[in-house]
Amino acid sequence: MPKRKQPLTLRDTCIRNVREMLHGVLRRWIGELCQAQRSGIWRYRQQVEAVKSGCQTVNEVLTSLPIHILDDMTPLVADDFVKEISSHHKRDRGFKPVTRYNEKIHNVVCTNMLKSVLLPSTRRYSSKYWSIWEQGLIIQTFNSTSNLTHLVFGVSYKDDNSALLASNIHHLRHLVSFQYNCHCTDQVLQQLALHCTKLKKLHVSHSAAMTDVSVEHLLKLENLSDVDLMWTSADLSSLAALEKLVEIHIKEGDYVTSNMESVLEGVGHRLERLHLIRVDNVNIRHIATLCSCLLDIKIDCCTSVPTGLYTDIRHDLPHFQSVNSLTICQRSGKEVYVPHLGYYVNLVSFTCIGVHFLSDDFMHKAVKNGAFRNIEHFEVDDTDGGAVCTKGLHTSKELKTSPSNCSAKGKKNTH
Repeated sequence: MPKRKQPLTLRDTCIRNVREMLHGVLRRWIGELCQAQRSGIWRYRQQVEAVKSGCQTVNEVLTSLPIHILDDMTPLVADDFVKEISSHHKRDRGFKPVTRYNEKIHNVVCTNMLKSVLLPSTRRYSSKYWSIWEQGLIIQTFNSTSNLTHLVFGVSYKDDNSALLASNIHHLRHLVSFQYNCHCTDQVLQQLALHCTKLKKLHVSHSAAMTDVSVEHLLKLENLSDVDLMWTSADLSSLAALEKLVEIHIKEGDYVTSNMESVLEGVGHRLERLHLIRVDNVNIRHIATLCSCLLDIKIDCCTSVPTGLYTDIRHDLPHFQSVNSLTICQRSGKEVYVPHLGYYVNLVSFTCIGVHFLSDDFMHKAVKNGAFRNIEHFEVDDTDGGAVCTKGLHTSKELKTSPSNCSAKGKKNTH
């Protein structure tokens, strides 16, 4: 019998009821503003002041709620308000300013409505779907979210808010994680370096407006441990100077032209995680030689330098002892030469998709040489080298192979 749906906890019920109540208040405010707009500018201004007063009251009521309720509820309610305000801004002719004269008033009242549900406890703004207008609305509320620690603007648009962001980032002195792909600039990074000295994670890939001027600002962020600067106009070799860097995530780019070898020469000895996605000319020999304490490596849809450079990779390198999680995903036209897979003797998790030489004979030799002795998760899919079986992997807790890689019966084999 299917499990009965569990009733909401008292806490969840409280959060749901408060969200519904606040949503109703917001809709009433918007309706009253629309009606006042049709009655003329003086009536509209009166209603704006009434809404601003109501916003202050709502904020005071929310502040009185227990902090453990607010921690989970505030991000949800803030997102509700952003979407509702934006929806009316896009489609409701009565809500949008009808003249340039009252456009400023419109922006002020929209900002105040969002601020009504923002509290000092607000820690996160994170969405991949905010429009350019929604981003601008959020940026203008930074003075009400001074304790924000995580900020993610994850969508690319033709227009950008970089200038507005640069002029408001000084409010976020507790920021530890920042993502602003495609439109980050030297000016934004300068402000981050000046005011957000606690920053640990920086993802600003595809930002062509970031040049080598940003390097001096980047080096001031001494607590950075996770960065993504790929497809910017900056030389990545500067990452070698970041003494706390332990994670590198790179999505789309070129290993050679971005000077990744220089980066690994500087930080490889302490790097714990390296994720490369759609990166060309990856040099596995560099990674195996320079990344001596790497724990987690992921290579997805990458290409590698010529295979002749791998003939002298030693199986006793510390790299092959330290890695416990390895993911290799290859697609047609995007392949990395990785015959050294059998050298990893302490893997706990192994996922391999599209590696065509990964045959049962290869796996048998790897197991004989001591590989996979600690494996807990084993997943292989889409290989052309022959049927991959699980013989010799008797210590595994979870083994997965795709139907095409199992016995002649073609059934999924999971132990």
